[in-house]
Amino acid sequence: LARTWVETCLSRHGSTCGHRDNRRFLPTRLLEISDASDQDDLSVRLYLPSATDLELGLDYCTLSHCWGDINDVLCLTASALQPFQQAIPVAKMPATYIDALRITRSIGVRYLWIDSLCILQDSLDDWAQEASAMASVYENTYCNIAAAAAKDSRDGCYATRNPFTFAPCRISTTTDNRELYAHLYWFEGTLEQLERRSESGLFSRAWILQELLLSPRVLYFGPKGLCFACKKLRASERNVNGEVHSFSPPLLLPLYRKSAASTALRSFQWATQNMIPDSQFPHNLHSVWFDIVSRYSELALSVAGDKLVALAGVAERIIAARSSGDEYLAGLWRSTFLSDLLWYPNNRRARPQLSLEFRAPTWSWASAEGKV
Repeated sequence: LARTWVETCLSRHGSTCGHRDNRRFLPTRLLEISDASDQDDLSVRLYLPSATDLELGLDYCTLSHCWGDINDVLCLTASALQPFQQAIPVAKMPATYIDALRITRSIGVRYLWIDSLCILQDSLDDWAQEASAMASVYENTYCNIAAAAAKDSRDGCYATRNPFTFAPCRISTTTDNRELYAHLYWFEGTLEQLERRSESGLFSRAWILQELLLSPRVLYFGPKGLCFACKKLRASERNVNGEVHSFSPPLLLPLYRKSAASTALRSFQWATQNMIPDSQFPHNLHSVWFDIVSRYSELALSVAGDKLVALAGVAERIIAARSSGDEYLAGLWRSTFLSDLLWYPNNRRARPQLSLEFRAPTWSWASAEGKV
């Protein structure tokens, strides 16, 4: 099912969802999964893509996940760089990583990008270099795998559920030969339900916002089922054919509170699909940007200094979407700088709580803790 959704997007949605023929980027490192016929016998090694791979259109998937409070997750370090190019001990990987490897192979892709295994975790220089390319990593992915049901890397991508809540039930009839099926009217496995209820774990991470905003296709492995979303289609196990959707201004004001990441996703994709003339930037794209910022500011960062870094790719794409460009100034824009200074904390009666560690000038919303 997941493979069908992804291939449908690739074959029917053209440049709207990002075509592989237009890709000009590959990550520095990838995980190469063996061609073993038995998926239970996984063999994985660290792979360094070449210019030839880029020319041949090498496909890779990405993983969006929540590390949680685990301190002993298998990571790439300088000492492991050479050994991992021979083989990575799959038995030492957490369940989420192993599930993601199998999902990647099941949709016909051989390579997977996972942050902890593709970025040197003991090198600040390597992290800085790879963090600057993070937006491109997700923007050029074949498909992003979102472990939306997992609270940490040990939980895996799959969740235990009652099959009767989503599988149709056959009803016997005596009047004719027709087959009748019944199903629950209220189904919790849709992407909309996932958005409403996922305020912890994956959807509480600040980095996830950029990952979902920029990925052309996302498979959500949620607590109630599998969902898919690209820029034109939303589907679930209940609605396998999906429904075409568009991003428009009314979606910025949902009647119910969606998750921070999902609401900003709509805002960003609507704003960057050539729907806003440059002349309207102060009124339209400007408000979209701060809709994103407002939702982003309530998400959690394990490293406070990543406040601007984790959103830098989104800012770069907004600049690229405008023919006239603009200058990005620590979360604000030069063209609307004076009005941008009017940000305030969510609780208007409270003074902004500034970060004890410098991460932005005090005139920037990024210097403050909490939602703005």
